[in-house]
Amino acid sequence: MSDGLNEEFMNDPDAFLQKYTIDIAPYLDMEGKMGGSLNDLGRGIDQPEHIAEGVYDFDLALDAMNMAQLRLFNDRAKQPTKYSKRISAYWLPWNPKGAASVSLDDLNNSGAAYLFTSSLAGCRFLITEGGFHHISGAINRAAREDITEQLRQGGRARSFSASSGTAYGDGAFICGYRNRTGFSRHRTGGWNFVAQSSECDVGGYSIKQVWMNNDLFMIE
Repeated sequence: MSDGLNEEFMNDPDAFLQKYTIDIAPYLDMEGKMGGSLNDLGRGIDQPEHIAEGVYDFDLALDAMNMAQLRLFNDRAKQPTKYSKRISAYWLPWNPKGAASVSLDDLNNSGAAYLFTSSLAGCRFLITEGGFHHISGAINRAAREDITEQLRQGGRARSFSASSGTAYGDGAFICGYRNRTGFSRHRTGGWNFVAQSSECDVGGYSIKQVWMNNDLFMIE
């Protein structure tokens, strides 16, 4: 089933995020470059101490709540074959002390066809002329605004902000993908982005809203 979901996502990321709630594997949502202990997750397999920013092969599989769980490809239960579909993506985790950033040049030179963020809970995703930035929601609002202005450097920017929500576990997820038509809807250097917010309720998690096209980012 993983290969089928991976192929479905790669064929149309926008439609995929409208159909499936994304569930980011717990070890991916640790503190990114800052690190974190991942040895007590009870997964039965060894995990690295942290998932640092960079390019990885990812996998999507339906979990117990019928959500599409995003995980590292090597963590799939089914033995991969030469026909297995790998999602090569740039991972942009959160940095609890500020911002995690990747320049447009570095992203284009990475060879990745996609960009994924860790969960945005009170965080901000900022697109500037020079790159893409995941600004932590763990810092106070004044610090977040200061970082935003520093990254903008007086230029135009687009941003998406995720509130922490009213229930534990509410959050959002950003997916970027290389434009396949040569036209970028958002003037983002050949990349398009889609955001999904999810909410926690009695029955589990569900899609709250999906933003894409011209509705996705506010112009600042």
